Amino acid sequence: MKASDLKRAYEIQDSIEKIEHQINFIRNGHHLGITIQGTYQKDEFVDAIRPHVIDHMEKGVKTLKAKLKALGIEPE
Repeated sequence: MKASDLKRAYEIQDSIEKIEHQINFIRNGHHLGITIQGTYQKDEFVDAIRPHVIDHMEKGVKTLKAKLKALGIEPE
């Protein structure tokens, strides 16, 4: 690994931690609001979308962890 990769690895790990924190909030039924043309949607709508949002975010985390592995760092 190059020394310049250390900063990039730190940034990736920081992003992973932030996204995982957001996933935990969303999974527990908090901090997810869906708007359509500026109008917040009802809880039933948000609850229907929630699993898809979590899945999308988890795929992003998986992609970021693959980038860490490519730099030679084992993700936690």
